[in-house]
Amino acid sequence: STKSVVQNSFVEIIKQLSPTDAEIISYFKERSQHAVAKIVAEKKNSPEFLTLHPLLFFYKSRQEENRNETSISLINLQRLGLVEIDFEECFAESSAYSVYEDSPLRKVSPGLFSIANWPRDCCPDNYSVKKGIAKRTSYGSAFIDVCV
Repeated sequence: STKSVVQNSFVEIIKQLSPTDAEIISYFKERSQHAVAKIVAEKKNSPEFLTLHPLLFFYKSRQEENRNETSISLINLQRLGLVEIDFEECFAESSAYSVYEDSPLRKVSPGLFSIANWPRDCCPDNYSVKKGIAKRTSYGSAFIDVCV
């Protein structure tokens, strides 16, 4: 029944999946799109900003403590062509991002800003959550249908 969507490349993809990658791609079987975010600090009266967390994807029991592993896995799934990460789009319903808005990751130590060459007296005016979407590609859908 899956003969029309089976790709030889699926074998190579499976070889390149970590256990976390497999867990995340199976989560995309449940829903094709998920909320992702990045957290940035914005400088007062300036267009300048500092990205504190470039990609956050919290799902099920994996939250802040697994953010690096989850981010790496999601980027790997994008590299493999199974998912697409887009910060030009976001869900209209803001509740999809509440887990990021309420995250303690929005608070950082002032020492981080000196690394970015921001003057010590120039604290960020705002910590913003930039909303995005991680979505299954059509290739990813075929992979999920056959392999997950």
